[in-house]
Amino acid sequence: MVKRKRLAPYPHVRETLQWVQRQGIQIIGVTNSPVWTAQQRIYDLGIDGLINGLLAWKGPNITEDSKLYSSGYISFSSTIRKKSRVPLELVETMESDQRKPSIYAYQHVIDQFNLEPSNCWVIGDSLEKDLKPAGSIGMHTIYARYGKYCDQKDMDTLLKITHWSAPQITRHYTQATFEPEYTVDSFAELENILPLHQPTLF
Repeated sequence: MVKRKRLAPYPHVRETLQWVQRQGIQIIGVTNSPVWTAQQRIYDLGIDGLINGLLAWKGPNITEDSKLYSSGYISFSSTIRKKSRVPLELVETMESDQRKPSIYAYQHVIDQFNLEPSNCWVIGDSLEKDLKPAGSIGMHTIYARYGKYCDQKDMDTLLKITHWSAPQITRHYTQATFEPEYTVDSFAELENILPLHQPTLF
């Protein structure tokens, strides 16, 4: 319950995703989280219907029931998980060693959608994990600098909803050597960066 009460998108995310969608841009989520966690987070954030696909870690304990999560968007009601409020064009999983900063996730989506890397834009709040692998295969990179700002209240909240420790969180946002093409302090700034009718935003 704490996760759901505390979970909220960054400012302007929904409105900007709606704008991106109106431009005909495909939006694919790529995450190292287990696929069922990612599916529920999308639902709880209220951004289901605003993305076209998801590539996520298959998770540590795969069962027959959990295979359902790779077949489309799963909506959640109490403890019952059932198909689908908003179907996605692509929901796939990856192995643990294929997660970012491996290039596998980005290359896989490029191959699945038959895209040119130069027509793909990746936004993320980790220079090393999100953007460096994307940039290495020719994708455009946008650093979400707002994701690194964390006062003590935010840190306390984050520690309640993640298994990471405070030092792990700090290292994740401060250790970086990659130089992105763009840096934004608000998700809304994407409207000033993305060319119209680009095929894909990760």
